Amino acid sequence: MNKTIVFFLLILFNRAYACDVCGCGAMGQGMGYQPNSELHFIGLGWNFQSYDFEHPSIPNEPIKTGNDQFQTVSINLRYNVNPRLKLYAFVPYQIVNRLESGRNYSYSGLGDIETIIMYNLLVPNSESESAKIGLQLGGGLKLPTGKYNTEIDQQLIPNLQLGSGSVDVLFHSNLTLETGSRLAINQENRYSWRTANSLDYKFGNQLDSRLNLLYKLKTGSQSFLLPALGLSFHHRSLDMSEANRNLINRYSGMQLLNLNIGLNLFINKLSMRVNWSNPLYSHIAKDYVEAKQALNIQLNYYIKTNNENIK
Repeated sequence: MNKTIVFFLLILFNRAYACDVCGCGAMGQGMGYQPNSELHFIGLGWNFQSYDFEHPSIPNEPIKTGNDQFQTVSINLRYNVNPRLKLYAFVPYQIVNRLESGRNYSYSGLGDIETIIMYNLLVPNSESESAKIGLQLGGGLKLPTGKYNTEIDQQLIPNLQLGSGSVDVLFHSNLTLETGSRLAINQENRYSWRTANSLDYKFGNQLDSRLNLLYKLKTGSQSFLLPALGLSFHHRSLDMSEANRNLINRYSGMQLLNLNIGLNLFINKLSMRVNWSNPLYSHIAKDYVEAKQALNIQLNYYIKTNNENIK
């Protein structure tokens, strides 16, 4: 009975990611504000997130608690096919660590790769001194490249895997409004439509939505700094432990609201983004899981297409 309950206990939701965020690990921070969208880029990202958890109580047994930590190191790529069409690829390396009852479990490996196509429906006019609006719409696939059958004490815990084992369909939107002053607003959505893996386990579909207010500070002829303040909301529906039978995993599902504080730095062909997240509201796995603070760092190097200057 104990093993059955532990198997169905949801420890984490995802690019990801999560992240996630992305796959089954730490949740990613999205594409965000992109003032130099006319350039290719190659980048490196790091994401850290931890969760405290408690197993459902079992008669005559002590309550078991622990902590899960997820790190993702990713290679991020963007290729501009033309001024409106862009191809993205995200290749994650996952590091999973669990501390429970004085014992530590750790493993790592390749996560689930994502490929995304985005189309610039509205392109902001860089010469305009009034409000500028940019809108990107697109979608892609998350591929089952990460291992998803790792056992801990002969127990297969779905949300502690390096990948989900399923092909998922992704939908994206990214809206940016720049006022005539230094202010900018970025609103981003991502929806993950998930399928069952070969073990007949299906993670719940997930919506990730972010809203950020940015303030542009010019620091040089081709450099600027953007402090950011915002909110992010993440919702995941219930998992299915046996998709063919529509058997619901009742220790699953997520509603999470985060306060986000960030800093974006652009210097000629380089950019760095740091984002810290703190939960304002967390309801995960019937409150047996509590999200803790998260940190995301991204570094990008931009490659010339038609114009190498940041605008």
